[in-house]
Amino acid sequence: MSVHGTHLNQPIHRLVRPRVSEDLVLVCAADMAIATWRTRRVSFGGAMGTLRSSIYMAKQWDILYVDRPLPLKTLSLIDAMTMKPIKTASYISRIAVNLDRLPDDLWKPLWCAVDNSALSHLILVTGSDRLRQHVISAASDEWGFRELPEEMIEEQEPALYQSGRRAIEIFNLSRRRGIHHRFVYEWGGQDGGQFGN
Repeated sequence: MSVHGTHLNQPIHRLVRPRVSEDLVLVCAADMAIATWRTRRVSFGGAMGTLRSSIYMAKQWDILYVDRPLPLKTLSLIDAMTMKPIKTASYISRIAVNLDRLPDDLWKPLWCAVDNSALSHLILVTGSDRLRQHVISAASDEWGFRELPEEMIEEQEPALYQSGRRAIEIFNLSRRRGIHHRFVYEWGGQDGGQFGN
């Protein structure tokens, strides 16, 4: 998890990686991140609506980073692909998805799971070796991501770009205003987790 800001009065910008327990009853953060200043417990809908959540996030500073597949189809008693999202007051305002690791058929059930009144930003993450050279001199943001121009990804990683565009289309469903999106490179990202897929 990326943590920036060490002063007590400064916000900590976190990447909160969700994991589902092996018994399929709990969704928690990979590094067991606990409640901190201005955090609230987040809730989920869709196939994750029956799970007990122990994830706490600060809407202003935290990102829910889905960096590996979640067992959304296994969780759902009906076809998760056809479920409609349940609008909640969840504290999830930013969600990041790893385009290198997540299959396209996860976009719709994931949208159903996290769509809520606060969600406003979709961050499309890659660690492609082809794109690394273009961000070496770029600055990282608060969460350790480096901005990538869409046209560069479309030219050099067309399949990755198309997957990202499909995710954008899904997350824009039923929205009056389009969700803000950006493509980024994960610079020095870490992969942790207590629970498996």
